[in-house]
Amino acid sequence: MNDRLYSLRMRASQGGKHISGAEKIVRFSRVSGAAHEMVDRAMRHERGLPDSVTLSFDPLDGKEIINLTALPVSSIAARDTVEARKHAAILLADSGVAECAAHRAIFLITSGPAPDGGTMRGAMILDAVTGERLEPDRAKGV
Repeated sequence: MNDRLYSLRMRASQGGKHISGAEKIVRFSRVSGAAHEMVDRAMRHERGLPDSVTLSFDPLDGKEIINLTALPVSSIAARDTVEARKHAAILLADSGVAECAAHRAIFLITSGPAPDGGTMRGAMILDAVTGERLEPDRAKGV
């Protein structure tokens, strides 16, 4: 039986604009099921029905896979978005992020980090001291 690992990726768009995406590393036996889950996610996304869904998978032969423990998740109750953003800034500061960088990150996330003010396909990378964006493609992210 094929026990190889595969990188499985999905990108959904509407009118050329990215509306949903997902990535997984799965064993061969899970490629079909995981692909179905990703397409189902794309077709039921809150941003609407896509007019294009691209699904790709590639074997990860010879690639080193490192399993990491996920960061802990917790919830903090807030009365409104202003209070929630204050809590987020405090948590970032407690993690070693400079206050100006924390406020810049929150501003970018809430105002839309893509050049057109919308969402990005990937993630932003910010300098934890200055808040300067470091990713080479601000529309795509990493």
